[in-house]
Amino acid sequence: MDISRSSSYGILKDNDYRSTIAAEKREIDEFKQATRLRWAEEYISKADEYWQNIIFTDECLMQNNPHKQRLWLPEEEDAPPTQRD
Repeated sequence: MDISRSSSYGILKDNDYRSTIAAEKREIDEFKQATRLRWAEEYISKADEYWQNIIFTDECLMQNNPHKQRLWLPEEEDAPPTQRD
């Protein structure tokens, strides 16, 4: 028996399921983890005067994920993140 997409969505919603897209989570390898830890350990003890001359910016590469993973989950359940290289 074939069923349309809209009918299947309606059945899932009627049974307290929701459609969501899993969040992406970038994998951080051991080398990058160690590098970040060394940086933090080096700068954690700097005096407040040092930090008053620092400006942080947040730059990141934004990409559309062509491999989005759509999930149907019970209302009370959160979507697990998907790993991305």
